[in-house]
Amino acid sequence: MTGRGEAHDVEVELVGCTGIGPRIAVDRSAVVEGRLKILFGAGYEHFDLHHFIERNGESVPVFVWTDRTWIAE
Repeated sequence: MTGRGEAHDVEVELVGCTGIGPRIAVDRSAVVEGRLKILFGAGYEHFDLHHFIERNGESVPVFVWTDRTWIAE
């Protein structure tokens, strides 16, 4: 669920998943929904919005890892 264009992207912080970097850009609508589903390897990593932090005067959403699901063959 990564961005559809730079104008719609927002930087988020990810916590609890070692395979994906701590900062990624996602579509703004994912932040509004409060859930991320990120394709990684042979499955999806799931994150829920937990809180916001301040960084350089901007509010950055922090998503916490909740689950991993596998892609069916």
